[in-house]
Amino acid sequence: MELGLFVFLFGLLLLAYRLFDFDFLAPAVLYIAGFVACAFVVVLFADAWSFSMHSNTFFVISFGAVWFVFCALFVHSVCSAKLAVGAAGRAAPVMKPRRVLRLFDAPVPYSQAVIWVIIALQIGVIILSALKVCSLFPETDLISAIAGFRQSRTFDAEKLSWGFPLSPLRNFCYAIGYLIVILTAQSIHRNELCNRKLLVLSLALAIVLEMESGSRTNAVGYLLALFLLVLLQKRQEKKSGSLLSIRQVLGASIILVVFLAVFQSMAIGRSVNRGVVEYVSVYCGAQIPNLDAFLDGSLGEPAASSNLFGSMTFVRIINYLGTQLGVTEWVYELDLPFHFQNGMSLGNVYTTYYAFIYDFGYAGVGIFVSIMAVVSQLVYETAKKNPRSFFSPFLYSYLSYKLVLCFFSNKFFEAVASPTLVRLILYLIVAVILYRWLCKHASERKGRLKGIR
Repeated sequence: MELGLFVFLFGLLLLAYRLFDFDFLAPAVLYIAGFVACAFVVVLFADAWSFSMHSNTFFVISFGAVWFVFCALFVHSVCSAKLAVGAAGRAAPVMKPRRVLRLFDAPVPYSQAVIWVIIALQIGVIILSALKVCSLFPETDLISAIAGFRQSRTFDAEKLSWGFPLSPLRNFCYAIGYLIVILTAQSIHRNELCNRKLLVLSLALAIVLEMESGSRTNAVGYLLALFLLVLLQKRQEKKSGSLLSIRQVLGASIILVVFLAVFQSMAIGRSVNRGVVEYVSVYCGAQIPNLDAFLDGSLGEPAASSNLFGSMTFVRIINYLGTQLGVTEWVYELDLPFHFQNGMSLGNVYTTYYAFIYDFGYAGVGIFVSIMAVVSQLVYETAKKNPRSFFSPFLYSYLSYKLVLCFFSNKFFEAVASPTLVRLILYLIVAVILYRWLCKHASERKGRLKGIR
């Protein structure tokens, strides 16, 4: 049955690729691609894990993928029909956007002087973060201190904090990382090699800043967002057909293999006692056996927090409200028990379907897959119209890698139904306003200096 699931999902992936005009940036293609990779790893390691899939697991994963394609295709068809009608009819008068809206609709300019300011800020925050972590764990080295800090923020009831002003500075730098991603994508698209070197340095610092807290997801998110933004700009020029040649696809595949091979070494602040192959197999394939164990009822009774509405699906917003309102029952850890199969630890991640079924039963799969498909497809349709603008391409690049990681856990709703996204957007708005203002003044100053000469 494991092979059957892989064949079914791979066939559905090809079908989705065809239905969405050979566009592998389409949400349905990205969503299914993650599960195809996961199912492939399961086929390779099923014997080592002594894993035999139950029929309900096959049904949940297959139905979720098919239903996502159906809902996304419906939205795509409606948007395409409206676009065709608008093109055939008389052009309606277009209202000029207000000044504030134009700020986020136009391409972001490049200023070398401002990028140097950003780099200086990033280096300063990296140093302050290292000093903060070491002060919390003075008897250990930096790597061990990061491990202790991550452990507290992940599992402890009273979590350690970066404190003020370091916490808002780190949030600001996280948002700046996406601004750098946007600028780097523009530089790659325009083949501006001189600009690209400085931007790559800033992007590398943004990744270091995220990994300094023991997190890899945000760091990987930057890279995926950059890849998707570059292709999104190519899609605007090439309205249909494949975006990459066979040589480029093979090159991307080699890069992916190399990345997975070094992925374990990125586990700063994490205890890793596995070989590279075993580590990657568990990280990329154990979610399906874990989900199967949950559906089979072998994980035991759910935690007390399961009495709350949507305790797993909406955990981030519930935790936030509980903290702000002082409701202790709303501040809890995710019910993610570690699962062992054939004497091997397969971790404690269960695909996105775990949260839906945990909270709402099998009906939750249909409900929340529909929401994911509709929201992501609407954002993508908007981003395709103007990929050189700021907001919608950024938002899709942020959501798209969450879609890819739905095979891993409930990444999409943990990101969308969360104060984190609101905070990120607000910080990014501030960053863009400040960046454009600095660019303007740097340009004016440069013009005055030329006039003096």
